[in-house]
Amino acid sequence: ILLEDIINEIGLEVENKKILEIGAGSGLLSLLMAAKGAEVYVVDILPEAIKYMQILEKKLRDVLPAFYGSVNYIINGFNEMTKEEVPYNYFDIVHNAGVIEEYDLNTAGNIILQMKNCARRGGIIIVGVPNFFNPYLIKIWLKHGKGNEIFYTKSRLKKVLLKSGNADIKIFISSYIFPFKKYTKLEHILGRWGLGFLKIGIIKLS
Repeated sequence: ILLEDIINEIGLEVENKKILEIGAGSGLLSLLMAAKGAEVYVVDILPEAIKYMQILEKKLRDVLPAFYGSVNYIINGFNEMTKEEVPYNYFDIVHNAGVIEEYDLNTAGNIILQMKNCARRGGIIIVGVPNFFNPYLIKIWLKHGKGNEIFYTKSRLKKVLLKSGNADIKIFISSYIFPFKKYTKLEHILGRWGLGFLKIGIIKLS
């Protein structure tokens, strides 16, 4: 559902596109892009995260016979990436979700600048942060406790994204996602009501 939301918003299919995810976590969104024919690079500082992604890729290739993109794995932090590992001015889409809210606003801005360095002219940067009004997220926090994530309003997210030096920014809330349940149109409706899982910012670079 999230991939469908993003494709609809950016108006761009991912087939044959060069895609980078910085701070990949599970890397699922990038792997689904690779399944659609993208050349994907995923970067995470944790070897355990990379290992999990490699296992997930294998499982996806087993269940998705049409998985025909490529995945390149890089163990590194966003400040330590080298141009040999991750080329500058190369990627059509640079994205992450669940990353910048873990840092102060200045560091978050630096992450955006690093993402911009990696994107080609005319490329797209996509950044997702948790929507604190999502019922499923609230349920998790009530059960396990909340971390130190910074709360991002749409205006705060836009302020950080403007550090890219580009004013062509769009912010929307993703569809609501019922975990482990069959998708229905209700997810899109609840997202429009502000209950979706992520606030997503999109920068179109000039």
